[in-house]
Amino acid sequence: MKTSPKTKVKSHIGSILYPILYTLILFLVASTIYFYANGYRLDLFKQEITQTGVVTVESSPFGADVYVDQKLVGRTPKSTSLKIGTYHITVEKEGYYNWEKDIEIVEGKSTPIFPWLIKKDPKHITLWTSNGAIEKYWVNKEEDHIVFLTKEIQGYSLWEYTLNPALWDFSSNPSEILKLESNNIEITLSPSGLQALLKVTSETTSQYYLLNTQTLSQLSALKALDIDSTKKYKISWSNDNNYLVLDSTSGIYSYDLKLNQTNTLVEKLVSQKYIWTTDEQGFFYIVELSKDQTDNIYTYNLKQMDLLGNNTTYLISNFYFRYSDEYILQYREDGFVYSEFSSSPESTYSAGDITNISVNQKAQGVYIQTSLATYWFNIQTQKFMMLSAYPATFIEFNEDHERLIFKDENQISVFTFDKTEGDHTVNIGSKKIKNIADISKTSNLHWLTDSLDMTYLQEGAIYITDVDGDNKIQIAQPDNLLTFLIRNSNNTLLTFTKDEANKLSITELEIH
Repeated sequence: MKTSPKTKVKSHIGSILYPILYTLILFLVASTIYFYANGYRLDLFKQEITQTGVVTVESSPFGADVYVDQKLVGRTPKSTSLKIGTYHITVEKEGYYNWEKDIEIVEGKSTPIFPWLIKKDPKHITLWTSNGAIEKYWVNKEEDHIVFLTKEIQGYSLWEYTLNPALWDFSSNPSEILKLESNNIEITLSPSGLQALLKVTSETTSQYYLLNTQTLSQLSALKALDIDSTKKYKISWSNDNNYLVLDSTSGIYSYDLKLNQTNTLVEKLVSQKYIWTTDEQGFFYIVELSKDQTDNIYTYNLKQMDLLGNNTTYLISNFYFRYSDEYILQYREDGFVYSEFSSSPESTYSAGDITNISVNQKAQGVYIQTSLATYWFNIQTQKFMMLSAYPATFIEFNEDHERLIFKDENQISVFTFDKTEGDHTVNIGSKKIKNIADISKTSNLHWLTDSLDMTYLQEGAIYITDVDGDNKIQIAQPDNLLTFLIRNSNNTLLTFTKDEANKLSITELEIH
């Protein structure tokens, strides 16, 4: 049967139109997906296209109600699309304080927030009360061990409390670790808190011992250290927990605790200042003035070596700081841009005599405090950034090693020096922590584990606040507070207080 000319024409037209229509449909679908993914929405009733973003709320604990501008949108974890703009987000859960913050929604971006909710009426449990009066106490750098001395009917007892014991550890906590006849002792805890340098002083002499804080020992069985107590050493632990660093007027020495021997790190010159530190990887760092000095410019090198005094290299070579505060005073008045700069004699950012340093290999940076301002040196880029136009005291890195807390004469701030690429919620630079009224009366600032919240003590009251200073909550204000610590789980806070008879009580508060 022959095909008619009309049928041939229709078939020919179809063979042309169908691929075109198919391509158009694919284009429309792809365009719709693209624009939807980038935050565009079509409002058929208003006949307009709007730009949107997404807010994702993941609270701890979950199951909290989420309100956007006082309108309930669901329970956490919750994601919802919103037009670009600023919204007031409220997170509520029965038995917990409300969490509130103004959040900016950005076109085509997801804005994650992680409210950490605090219980309104935390349950108080007294875990332990001493029989004798507390005489002294010491807390390690990582704030997870505390050692304290009590006066007993006969002599004195040294106790250790572990904040985060292992699940399989069923030993008593706190545990007695040493009996003593005198309270004339000094303790220097290692950063990990697992060891301590014990100095026992009698009427005629002093002796240093290495003390394991996790076992019961007798003084006569402790390892005596070959450190001359007649020399005026300033003794501290290396941050890798393996050495003691002995600083005297004649030199700086490391004491190898395994080999019981002393190594020379630096032989000092008269009337020269020595700024040094150690890191967790077992390195020693010291600031050296370069031999090539320029008028009105400090020229420095940051020298690195191992704690045996070997394998010397320079972490930073020939970096410059001005004597004059001329430009720094201008930055204090007008502000400055948080941007990296290369060190040079012409730089107007860097000024002052170095007074303190802290090296963190995990953060890949060096915190540098001078007599005039404070800086961050990025080891990877070999560039500097000004943190503050004032001398600022370093307080603590957060657990992710992306932020640190510092305190200058005007405010307490968080400096962010690293972030995930493309994260619009984080800006590199320093930001004041709001709502801290009197920084001179603020202490015990610490990050909470796996959180951007932090704790601090002010005029006897314990507070928790988020990284911006919002959602500030007073947790407790116990009488005769010695100190407080928070477990790694963040669920419980421990207070260490004394009563009228100076007996120590350890109380647990379930705050989360």
